[in-house]
Amino acid sequence: MSKNLLKFLLFSLIAFAGCKQKAEPAKSYQVISYDGKTHEWTLVFRSAFNEPSVKRRLVVVCLYHELGKTKGESGPEACHLDVGRVMIDNFSPKSPDEKLDIWENPDQTLWITEGSGDDEVTQNFSIVKNEILPQ
Repeated sequence: MSKNLLKFLLFSLIAFAGCKQKAEPAKSYQVISYDGKTHEWTLVFRSAFNEPSVKRRLVVVCLYHELGKTKGESGPEACHLDVGRVMIDNFSPKSPDEKLDIWENPDQTLWITEGSGDDEVTQNFSIVKNEILPQ
């Protein structure tokens, strides 16, 4: 076997092995709890953008909920999140129904939009607490 062929096979094997590794999500939010008295949701944010990764606790209260093009609902009881759910931004869904966009804005609001068309759900929260957690 020639040296060039060996180099090519070794390079191909390394490249192929690199493709098989599952990429860590860029950012995720896990719903930790809901307090029915205060209407506060607790989320844990994790980011893989930075080394080491960032981990924060967010406490949020619902401002607004909308389903499709129907008139939305306002107030702290309007939103719903499943406790235990891990939400991972889906930048390029295979289908529009798999869309999940999560945005934190400088005005201390959190927007979660998922689905599409008449089934699209948009929820807007006020961030009342935002703290960095130890790694």
